[in-house]
Amino acid sequence: MMRRAWQIGFGFCLCAVVALPGMAVAQGAADGKSEKQVKPQIVQNPIIPGQVDPEPPFTTAKQDAVLNRRRPEYEPIGMLAGGILRDVKYLGRGQILESFLLFPSIETEVAFDSNIFAEANDKTADFIGTVRPELELHSDWDNHEFFVRGFGEFARYASNSRESFARYGAELGTRLDVTEFLFLKFGAGWQRKTAARSDIETDTGGDEPTVFHEAFASGQARYKRDKFLVDANTSITARDFRDNTAAGVTVDNDQNDNWIWENSLRLGWEEWRGTTIFLEPFFNLARNFRQFDNAGLERGFYSTGVNVGFTYDASAVTFLEGALGIGYGIPHDRNADSFPFLSGKLDLVWNPHDSWTFTAGWNRRLAQTNAFSIINNVNVPDVAALTDTLSLGAQLEVTYEILASAGIDLALADTLENGTSDTGVDTELALLWLMNEYMRMRGFWNYSLLSSNDANREFSKHVVGVTLTMHY
Repeated sequence: MMRRAWQIGFGFCLCAVVALPGMAVAQGAADGKSEKQVKPQIVQNPIIPGQVDPEPPFTTAKQDAVLNRRRPEYEPIGMLAGGILRDVKYLGRGQILESFLLFPSIETEVAFDSNIFAEANDKTADFIGTVRPELELHSDWDNHEFFVRGFGEFARYASNSRESFARYGAELGTRLDVTEFLFLKFGAGWQRKTAARSDIETDTGGDEPTVFHEAFASGQARYKRDKFLVDANTSITARDFRDNTAAGVTVDNDQNDNWIWENSLRLGWEEWRGTTIFLEPFFNLARNFRQFDNAGLERGFYSTGVNVGFTYDASAVTFLEGALGIGYGIPHDRNADSFPFLSGKLDLVWNPHDSWTFTAGWNRRLAQTNAFSIINNVNVPDVAALTDTLSLGAQLEVTYEILASAGIDLALADTLENGTSDTGVDTELALLWLMNEYMRMRGFWNYSLLSSNDANREFSKHVVGVTLTMHY
């Protein structure tokens, strides 16, 4: 199931601000480590301090897409951190931070949600005001990279205050250029999050939004020389769910505390320039800290397999990556059977004209879920879900300063334990106005629909809103 219906990124690159959303509602969980786009390396102009030198022209379709394309005069330039702190005692007159840039931003949003509780009947509408501050310290080095980022999201519902939420966190990351052929990346962070009521992976039910704390770390090693490519990735995430109430009764959510470890290794061969054939084995582990939940079910599973695919990335017109493979899932519960599954993905970016971009994608993933099905008036955990996500999108450069986007996502999810099938449809229209180098405005309309053979999950909703981003 798609987890986000509308969530706006914090505005450092156009793709993050207007990326197609996933399935969620107004209180959908923000994922800083995955949604935040990595900023391009900033090269400070020695003649005009505070200005960013333009980068070489893009040569790939993803970089040249309408919403990804560099527009240096509208992008944040940052402040010299050493100059800000030069008069502070014991900091060496700012010399420690003189090779860093500071990027502050704040985003305000007003939205109307026609169904804030994601219910099939007796829908409740409300207005939501949201503020998203962010501050990032980023290195300004020729080689290597380091950043520290603090972020938050605070929402207030006009008539339903119990739905108001606060999310915040911090993360840091680094890139080490070991040789011209090899680089290493590391990142780690912590955040307080809330789950959307329609998110089967993190929502635990109850009268108020699910609150959980998430700690995460990731690493990457990439080696590319001549025709040979090795790309290894690993990440680990631990979630601690807070107790909540349902019908006046306190719900113990310790049974949902879990950790997820994901690993992949891509071995590629670039026989023709811009075209790579690859083999990608993967191994994932999802495990709950409590061995058995309140229903006596042992949560968690292993999944492993291998994908075979290719990447075509040879021009500014077309980017295409596709892969297919076979995976095998092994539930921890002794009464559940192991199962094979098809894995794969498709990612297409096509720029038929300077002002148009079309995108398409498909992804199949096996993920742990906190959802439950009501069987004979008993809540039975679902444990895991296999989800196919299909997406289509279009991007238009109306003028240099005004960008439009449209997209539709379709998610087909089947739970493994109880055989529940969900179909989610999510559409969005958005218009982005780059007002000047310090401000941008985005208006959006989103429609979400979820149908299921479990009637307790079904809902539809509209969300309309306007977002103003200010950055430096």
